[in-house]
Amino acid sequence: MTQARRQQRQDPLDRNAVEGKFGQGKRRFTLNRIMAKLAETSEAVMMVSFIVMNLEKILSSIILSVFCFFACLQEGLWGSQRNRNRLRPLIQRVGIGFVSTHGLAWV
Repeated sequence: MTQARRQQRQDPLDRNAVEGKFGQGKRRFTLNRIMAKLAETSEAVMMVSFIVMNLEKILSSIILSVFCFFACLQEGLWGSQRNRNRLRPLIQRVGIGFVSTHGLAWV
């Protein structure tokens, strides 16, 4: 019974994330202004919008990781194990990778 209750609680959480992405697509990526007449053309326009959304996310994480890497090099934070351990939660939270003993490694 607890599995069904847990699933019942998890479903709206998953649905909220999906609906939030659709809302972002409507606000920022013109999903609400599709004027194509054919169903195939409308699907193609939507797919291109989702590709652009994914590319923006990838590009922003790459830019952030490069910025963090050069900022850490400038500050000399890669020097000791203590500093690497302090940076590890930040980098994992951002989702760009993790700090290994050899520097920044991609996930």
